[in-house]
Amino acid sequence: MLARGHIATGLVLAVLWALPALAQTSPSAPPASEKKWGPSIDFEGKLGLGKIINNTITVSEVGGGTAHGVDVVGTSTNVLVSGNTITATGSGGASIVMAIQVNDASHPTVTITNNTLSASGGTTESAYVDLSRANIQSGSTGNVAKAGTCVVSAAGVGSTVGFTDGTTCGP
Repeated sequence: MLARGHIATGLVLAVLWALPALAQTSPSAPPASEKKWGPSIDFEGKLGLGKIINNTITVSEVGGGTAHGVDVVGTSTNVLVSGNTITATGSGGASIVMAIQVNDASHPTVTITNNTLSASGGTTESAYVDLSRANIQSGSTGNVAKAGTCVVSAAGVGSTVGFTDGTTCGP
């Protein structure tokens, strides 16, 4: 089962639908009744293969909140984040800014490959990748980090996220 997220610029908004067929993310705006605060795309507890492929995802936070581009959290399994340009920015006291976050005690599994990642403007953290108890799958290579840092909040399992400059992040 796949999930389809909605991409929003400006305020960070998100919604997910479970889909019976293969799908990729859509840049269309969700109906107002289905909007919620959170990351631009969120795979919280989704089982099966979720794909975020070949998108431009831009999120920003103005003020004391956080900006998350893609979150893979909870019991999510077999999520593929590939070929995207993900830019997260903060200003005016935004505390945490993350392009990709993988986080949960259940070790959510994800492959992160061939993305261009940027995070800037966080007062506490600006992470192009933030990992906490993540399960990074082999093949997570070919990424480009334009701005930000790798943050490993808690050790995970599996492989590392690899970048074209030879650096790695994780597990």
